[in-house]
Amino acid sequence: ANKIVFLLIVLIFLIVIQCFSGIMISFSFFPDSMTTPQSRNVEDMGDLYTEDFFWIHERLVDLIFLAMYFHMYKKLSFVDMKKEQIKAWVSGANLWFFMHVSIFLGLSLCCTHLSDLTLTIAANILFTLTMKVGKFYWLLFTDQTLNVDTVIRLSYLHYIVSLFILILSFLHAFEMHHDWKNYNFENGVHINMSWVFFTLKYEISF
Repeated sequence: ANKIVFLLIVLIFLIVIQCFSGIMISFSFFPDSMTTPQSRNVEDMGDLYTEDFFWIHERLVDLIFLAMYFHMYKKLSFVDMKKEQIKAWVSGANLWFFMHVSIFLGLSLCCTHLSDLTLTIAANILFTLTMKVGKFYWLLFTDQTLNVDTVIRLSYLHYIVSLFILILSFLHAFEMHHDWKNYNFENGVHINMSWVFFTLKYEISF
């Protein structure tokens, strides 16, 4: 039980650090694709903390994706399909999709050559999905370049999608472990929040 509590504390800590590092990066973010790489180079050479926050933010994204695919592998390999968990599979699929959307938005905000290529690919996908009628991609990607308007729109969307992912993650965990949702008391103890403990315990067990 002590190991489960420790892992739960670590998980909450990582989520808090990820949100905090993203907020700190936003404070120093300048929506100009021409000056962002230059400012990053200045931060690398100086003793500024912004680059440290950027590094932490990137590494935690790697850890989150590793945990997510480990979770998916476990569910699919054990064929953990239950009728009561249909909502959990739906919320999980949406969570997987929006995670990739958030990664795309964050990658574009780096304003590198890879960001420009990613932006072009996303704009072309949206152009294809709309049957190449009009230019609906203009609402997000303007002229498919990393100009100031595009960067501002993507940055705001990145914040909104990330907040949605945070809320959807807790909803997914709650829906996934349905067994105790119909019980309000266990041995006289209210267990409305104990599902967090059991969720983590179930997740790391085989």
